[in-house]
Amino acid sequence: MGSEHQDSGGVEQCGRLARRARRTQVRTPPGATRVMTGELQHSISALYQAFAAYRTPKAMDACACCIDGAANSRLLSRSLRQLSSDDLSHYSRKAMTTWGTQTDFKHFLPRLLELLALEPESGIYLDMLIGKLEYADYLHWPDDEKEAICTFILAVRSDGLSKYPYHIPIDELVLSLARTGDKLHEFLIRWIERGDRTAIYHLADFVQSVSFKLDANGTPILIDATPETAKPLRDWLVSREVLERLQEAFITEGNGELANSLSDAEQQISWMRAASRK
Repeated sequence: MGSEHQDSGGVEQCGRLARRARRTQVRTPPGATRVMTGELQHSISALYQAFAAYRTPKAMDACACCIDGAANSRLLSRSLRQLSSDDLSHYSRKAMTTWGTQTDFKHFLPRLLELLALEPESGIYLDMLIGKLEYADYLHWPDDEKEAICTFILAVRSDGLSKYPYHIPIDELVLSLARTGDKLHEFLIRWIERGDRTAIYHLADFVQSVSFKLDANGTPILIDATPETAKPLRDWLVSREVLERLQEAFITEGNGELANSLSDAEQQISWMRAASRK
């Protein structure tokens, strides 16, 4: 592998900008929506049910310097399912820090996640919402709320595996589970068992974009995962099964851009396997 991975201090790969850049690979007209799978539709219905107790707030505190009064009024005057991505995209970035409370965020969360899944150009991002969940101490929320969120994330991830490219970068999808900690193992098993062309191309993308650093022993440590999930995810990545899937797909693909991507991913995994055995 390149020297960027072998510096004594360990060099972090920056996947966040790459994730943002890859969003532009899937271009759709503004306001366009996607057809959702039954699993995804069910998970969204479960979100609305789990958070139904949180009604539209009568008022929300908002920073006068960065929140337009009209935008605040729109959130308060429309029913939840009538709110558009234009209404909520700015709120998704300001929620709880400079706009509203945790209770307010819980009210809007089902619609935020629905728009994320439904509209590729919504301006609402999964990693941003996961950060908001962490800020709100999500792991201490009621079990039914946590279950609804994790079921949704798993459904989005399954939907993503069936389409290539996908409007949410695959590393963002995987790391959202790695950060919440729930159902990661279930998803990884489902991913590698699929073994179809689309799933393997997503695997190649994930391998090349995941962020990691080297510890004092030169062993790759994943960034953006919790301490509890970083090692299982790394161990899955360096497994022989993952390497063999990439090798088989490369042989089948032959030449071209996707073949080059598979080859690069195979080399990355081979390097990580060698570094992990040190």
